[in-house]
Amino acid sequence: MNQHIQTLLKLIQQSEKLSADEKKSFSNAARDVENELDSKDKDLEFEASLEKVRAVALSMRKAEELTGICEVLFSELRSLGFSEMRNTMINIHNDDKGSFLNYDYSDEIGKSITHLFYNTHPVIENQVKQIRSSNVAFSVTVFSGSELDEWKKFRKSRGEQDDPRLENITELFYYFYSIGTGSIGISSFSSLSEEKLEMLKRFRNVFDLAYRRYIDIEQAEAQAREAQIELSLERVRARTMAMQKSDELPETSHILFEQMKELGEPVEQLTIGIVQEENNVIEISATLHGDTLKKIYLHSIDEPYMMTKVYKAWKTQQKTLIVELKGDELNSYNKYRNELTNSEMFPTNLGDEHRRIVYAAFFSKGMLALGANEPRPTQSLQLLERFASVFDLTYTRFLDLQKAEAQAREAQIETALERVRSRSMGMQKSEDLIDVIQVVYEQFVHLNIKVEHAGFVMDYKARDDYNIWIADPLGVSSQITVPYFDSIYYNRFNEAKKNREDFFATNLTFEEKNIFYQKLFEYIPGLSEKAKEFYFSCPALAASTVLLENVCLYIENFSGIPYSDEENATLMRFGKVFQQTYTRFLDLQKAEAQAREAKIEASLERVRSRSLAMHKSEELVDASTVLFNELKSLNIETIRTGVGIVDELHETVEVWSSQLINQNKNNIIGTFTFNIHPFFKGYFESWKRKESYFTYEMVDE
Repeated sequence: MNQHIQTLLKLIQQSEKLSADEKKSFSNAARDVENELDSKDKDLEFEASLEKVRAVALSMRKAEELTGICEVLFSELRSLGFSEMRNTMINIHNDDKGSFLNYDYSDEIGKSITHLFYNTHPVIENQVKQIRSSNVAFSVTVFSGSELDEWKKFRKSRGEQDDPRLENITELFYYFYSIGTGSIGISSFSSLSEEKLEMLKRFRNVFDLAYRRYIDIEQAEAQAREAQIELSLERVRARTMAMQKSDELPETSHILFEQMKELGEPVEQLTIGIVQEENNVIEISATLHGDTLKKIYLHSIDEPYMMTKVYKAWKTQQKTLIVELKGDELNSYNKYRNELTNSEMFPTNLGDEHRRIVYAAFFSKGMLALGANEPRPTQSLQLLERFASVFDLTYTRFLDLQKAEAQAREAQIETALERVRSRSMGMQKSEDLIDVIQVVYEQFVHLNIKVEHAGFVMDYKARDDYNIWIADPLGVSSQITVPYFDSIYYNRFNEAKKNREDFFATNLTFEEKNIFYQKLFEYIPGLSEKAKEFYFSCPALAASTVLLENVCLYIENFSGIPYSDEENATLMRFGKVFQQTYTRFLDLQKAEAQAREAKIEASLERVRSRSLAMHKSEELVDASTVLFNELKSLNIETIRTGVGIVDELHETVEVWSSQLINQNKNNIIGTFTFNIHPFFKGYFESWKRKESYFTYEMVDE
């Protein structure tokens, strides 16, 4: 009670000049004044509360600040006596999407924003129907008994925050007033009086101003968002148009990944899939957790858990697709991906609580897809659709680049093959083959095919010697002969020959490689310790071999990375060209053999003529001299030639020989017994056995 009125009433009661009726009349008048003042105080207090809500509404800068208005509304209603209130709410509806955003505040669980669809629950659907019936609509919903229990379960299934106050209640009331395309309201643990409903209605009228402010902000945010999206689209468009090689597609997937992230749509995986119907595969370029997979992987269209569904949707020209995998299906799909990528990056023992959701948006040649472990809002897929539309336009450039690359690569390969072909046809001697293998090696390097070692194996027979012509920058002899020995490499060679394969690849681990080279180096003379150290320190060995008729061509690298299908196809083409080289080699070899035979016959004829022209035995030394000269003309280097006449009875030999000493020729004539030296004894024994030749090595000690 007002202090001044209390004092007045006290004076009236104490006055002796006033009658009882006058005292009563004065007291009633004083109380009327007091009631009027109390009412004005309440009005002032209520207006102050309204002004606080209005002030917060006008200070909004972002749409999510609606939760701040909910908080102020909650505080002011509490101060006005709304003790039964649980929370305050503002709903913003979107009829086009059939959903609304619920902005919520309570002193128990704080602020929250929840996205709900109209058809999420029959009660919600009915509330929305009532509120959307007019701009001044009012809705009240009461939960009790089994309906209240069911509502609690629904809230929990939606993942809403727990509110302990709901545990022991018997009723729950929801009150909403329309604000056009939205509503403002509260929930309470008991019903509101008409007076409080009227007060809530007045807050609704004040919020109309806040809502207009919200619409303005939402429009500004939408414009800013659209500008941000357009900038992201332009970045993807620019990156695609800037591609110079088709293998830059994985980098484009990374740009897409980053742009989705900048737009507030972080994803676990961003994928570009190109459908190749003719090969029954989908080319996958992906960025996973921010890391770009450097390689493009070929997923079979027949893969049942994901790719078959993607292909069917693309083929039927669907705009979008959502695929959810969990349990055994997810584990099986991850196992397939591990096998394809030769990795263990995808877990294969996940329980049913884990899931993988793939959202795909299609364009004319394939799809853009994002992978997530939890459901994504509708706008995520809509945004992906817009990126797909942009990518479809720029992908034409990618195809042009691919075609141009293929043509340029084909011209490169043809030029390399022509260089090999030209050098092959230019061979004048069979030994020129080493120049051909060097050209082959250089052309693989020129084509950016990683090769540390290239070679031919000639006239190979299973489990026989390997006659190898090599191009090797580390100093391995250009031509070596290696006996067969048991190894993974050579056994794979035998298997391929047996099965009449025209190609095989061999990949050796670090340990397998070193075991192989440890044995191989026993047959390679002159290899430096530095070269051996290099071979033994390399991480692994990857080799590809093309098998031709009686010959093979192989390339090797020491990174351990197997050659791609494209690189192996190029090797096959080099193999076909080398088949011509080998034919040329055989022709030269045959011609050289014939020329050699003719030269030998001429030398034999000269020795024969001189022998037949002898008239005296001492002329044997002249015949020996002719033999010496003819052997030299045949490039058989010798320091002595001679004729020995054996006397078996006396076990002696009469020697007529020519010897080269200090570049001067010296004749030696004499008779020697066979027991004077092991050489003569061996010579005699070989002669008696009628052997064609006898060899003996003398070594200085």
